[in-house]
Order: sequence, then C-alpha cells, then structure tokens
Amino acid sequence: IELNEVNGFLEAILTSLTSAVVVVDRDVRIRVWNRQAYELWGLRSDEVEGQHLMNLDIGLPLELLRQPMRTVLGDDEADADLVLPAVNRRGRTIECRVRIAPLQDGIAGVVGGVILLMDADDGAAGPVAEAVAD
Repeated sequence: IELNEVNGFLEAILTSLTSAVVVVDRDVRIRVWNRQAYELWGLRSDEVEGQHLMNLDIGLPLELLRQPMRTVLGDDEADADLVLPAVNRRGRTIECRVRIAPLQDGIAGVVGGVILLMDADDGAAGPVAEAVAD
C-alpha cells in the first residue's frame, strides 16, 4: 500500500510539472517520460521507456546532448543548460531549453543517471545559444 502511495505521489509530481521531464539511467535508457514530454515530442511513455534516448526519432538534435550528459554523469556537482533548435510534434520550429541535472542515488551516493527538463521557448529571449556546462 505504501509503495502504491509513493508511486502515486511521484506520478502527481511529474504530471504537475510544466516542463517535459525525461530521466535516463547511466546507460542512457529512458526510465521516466512524463506527459509533457509526450506533448512536446509526440511519443507516449509506453513507447519510449526502456529505449536508448539517442535512438529516438524526435525533433531534438539528441547528439548535442551526448557530451553534456556524459559530463553530468561523471560529476555529481555538474549540470548543464542548453538551448537547441528543435521541431515539436506539431512540426513547429522551436527553441528547446534543456536543463541536464544528475540523478543522485541517495543510498549509494553516486550519479545513477540524468534528469532532463525541457521547455519549448517562443524565441523571445533571443538567438539560439551554444551548449554551456555549469
């Protein structure tokens, strides 16, 4: 019963966030894909969970995430913020703001994966910037 309550609570958190949330493990396999990720990229969680992120065919240049994710996986103090050109599920060109943060394993004290927070930007903030790691 407690496990169901915790899962329900975590699902409520992921659903309430306005950002697309994708969580990948150390092998870059998708563990979590929230509803907003579906709204942004058009793939349901049951279609992508367990898949390698880099094998997805979405409108985001995933190759540009490879090195920043590698950096975050290797350093639990690192994170990265990027703005990338993308095409959403409706075929509209957008700027996608991506924040990459380490997924801390509280028990082992190691980075168990990364959390990607993605938001479509209307472009009002200016031109697309290069990837910058903090």
